[in-house]
Amino acid sequence: MYKIANENLNYETDKDLELIAEAPFDEMYELYTMAKIAFFNQDYGVYNNLIDQYNQLYNDYKIFIIRKEPSNNNYEIKNLW
Repeated sequence: MYKIANENLNYETDKDLELIAEAPFDEMYELYTMAKIAFFNQDYGVYNNLIDQYNQLYNDYKIFIIRKEPSNNNYEIKNLW
C-alpha cells in the first residue's frame, strides 16, 4: 500500500516508494506474498487460509485509517493487487 495520487504504478519509477502500513498491519504484505506463492504452487487450501487472513488484516487497516484520520475522508483506500 502506497500513498499515491493515482493508481498507475510503474516499477521503474515507483520501485523505491515506501510502504505505508505500519505494525501490526505491515504483516499483510507478507500474507499476500505467501498466498500468491501457495496459489502458484497449487496449494489452494493454504492459499485460501492466507488470503482470508490478508483480507481480514486489510479490512482492519482500512478501519484503523478511517478512525485515525476521520476529518480527512476525501480519500479512497484501494487494494491495487
